[in-house]
Amino acid sequence: MARASTATVLKVVIILLAVLIVALVVFAVVDSILSKGVNKPVYNIMILGVDDVSSSTDVMMLVQVDENKGTLNILQLPRDTYINKTVGGYSNISKANSMYAASLSYYKNTVGQGNNQARTSALGDVSKKLSDGLSVPIDFYVLVDTDAFVYIVDKVGGIEYNVPEDMDYDDDVQDLHIHLKAGKQKLNGDMAEQLIRYRTGYTKGDLDRIDLRANFLNEMIKQVMKNIPQDSLVSIATELYSSVVTNAKVGEIVDMIKSMYGVDSSKVNIKTISGSPVQDPDTKLWGYYVLNKKNALEDVNKYLNPGKALEADNFDKNGFFTSTESEEEYINDYYKS
Repeated sequence: MARASTATVLKVVIILLAVLIVALVVFAVVDSILSKGVNKPVYNIMILGVDDVSSSTDVMMLVQVDENKGTLNILQLPRDTYINKTVGGYSNISKANSMYAASLSYYKNTVGQGNNQARTSALGDVSKKLSDGLSVPIDFYVLVDTDAFVYIVDKVGGIEYNVPEDMDYDDDVQDLHIHLKAGKQKLNGDMAEQLIRYRTGYTKGDLDRIDLRANFLNEMIKQVMKNIPQDSLVSIATELYSSVVTNAKVGEIVDMIKSMYGVDSSKVNIKTISGSPVQDPDTKLWGYYVLNKKNALEDVNKYLNPGKALEADNFDKNGFFTSTESEEEYINDYYKS
């Protein structure tokens, strides 16, 4: 049964898995008529998980597959990451998770594109801006809007996971009821959704939630790759396929999957790009997650840069992740610290 998604819900940690599963099924069915695959050994993929009500992308990941090194790197971008609206060409947004919604609205309401074309155009726009800002190529993008999380976890027989603390929360409006006990246990689909949707009680707020999501994603990838039966792929893919929007062709996706499934679990690396929540000294509000330029550059060079290491002068040349406005000087101070 489809589950409600009436608020910003982080239940799309299976974005990467959705692409994997869909592509494996396609590979099994149309192997003889595949188009040409990925023609280079190192490539980057932008993965966005979109809320179907607000169109905000509260899951934002950049994934690098390196066939030469046999590694899979996932660099997470927090939803509240500060972006410079002037540099980005936006009228009223300053957070990364609003970029897609703003572009989607522009292409639908100003340009007059239909929904499918507008989604493709918006994804291309976000991909280009993140590529320019982080100064790395983004070869492919994937957008997922799905309620299939519970279904997938149940289909693979549950996920073994060590719940870090007791989690209790009730929201009748969202029909959301979370009651998990701390400790290692096998989570079924409903329990796994509770884990991912829980957002109260964390010391560092959304950063702790991002860390938990990374840990769970890592475990889920390993366990699904190891345990999922191939004869279950078709039924799972049928539910997921219509939710995936990508610029990758069939052959390219298949090559990605073959590469990803060839990665040893010890070489799957998940990291949140370096930065910190920054407090406005005047209002005392913690409004943004701001990148630290020096450390973020190190992350990009380590996890996403396919070639020669970027120098500081060539990273975020236009200041997409900082501010030059006097009232936001505190952002630039941290960015350059």
